[in-house]
Amino acid sequence: MSETVSKAEAVLYFGGVPTDPDIKRIRDKWPDAELQPGQEIPCDEVAAAIGEPINSNRFRTVTARWRRLVEKGPTGLVVKQRRGAFAVLAPGEVVNSNESDLRGAIKKTRRAAIRGSRVEVAELSEDERKRHDIHVMLTSKLLLTANIHKNRPALPKMQ
Repeated sequence: MSETVSKAEAVLYFGGVPTDPDIKRIRDKWPDAELQPGQEIPCDEVAAAIGEPINSNRFRTVTARWRRLVEKGPTGLVVKQRRGAFAVLAPGEVVNSNESDLRGAIKKTRRAAIRGSRVEVAELSEDERKRHDIHVMLTSKLLLTANIHKNRPALPKMQ
């Protein structure tokens, strides 16, 4: 999209304002190739670069997409927002972040399994019952896999 289209025109034409021009401004000021682990970019500088307030939905939308693009890019760096800045994570911090994300995913899977077990199967249509069975099977396998990696046995020891 060309830079000549105003935000008002973009809203009317696209039903939303494209993020690409704002992301280009961020990448021009902080190129992906120049980002270094441990580097912090203040949120207020990013907000000034894109012309949006820090607490706006637009700021969150643009910066979230920028961070995803950096992570998917050739550098593979991970950028997290914390304490009023965007931090480029060092390898050890990426491991910690992944561990936290995995714990959250396991909790969410556990909740889904509990909700699924409370469903009255007799009230489901044939198609819904098949989908329910698939969900039960998948959540069971995921939770079993998560349990294998714990340092305690899945079953109590028999004497």
